[in-house]
Amino acid sequence: MFTEINRRRFVRTAVYYWLVRSRHEDDYPVLCEFLVRFQEERRRNCELSVANSKSGAIDRKLLNYDRYNRSTNDQQSHLGRFEILTAKLEYFRSVSRRPKKKKPKQDKMDSSLGENGRGLIGMCARRERELER
Repeated sequence: MFTEINRRRFVRTAVYYWLVRSRHEDDYPVLCEFLVRFQEERRRNCELSVANSKSGAIDRKLLNYDRYNRSTNDQQSHLGRFEILTAKLEYFRSVSRRPKKKKPKQDKMDSSLGENGRGLIGMCARRERELER
């Protein structure tokens, strides 16, 4: 049964997949952490906007991302969310204090990321479910 929760996860995963496919392998180690933090930021931003919609601390781009999630215009909503995710990832990378990791060995990539990073999406989804508990 395709419930509302499953639909939201599918929509989110499709855009995340686009993001992973568009990135170079050097970005893979950062992507999972970024996606988990991005979800946490969205959740906090939503709570803040409900508590005080006029607060200057609200991230309007994150609100736009959530609006795109509810949009019926699939192409425009995918592109809008992809652009916001890409901009947020670039910002995350610029402020990240982590030293840049070397390209992972092929055997580790195959087992942890899968073809085109698909395994990364699943890993991030599992991490997100763990944080929700």
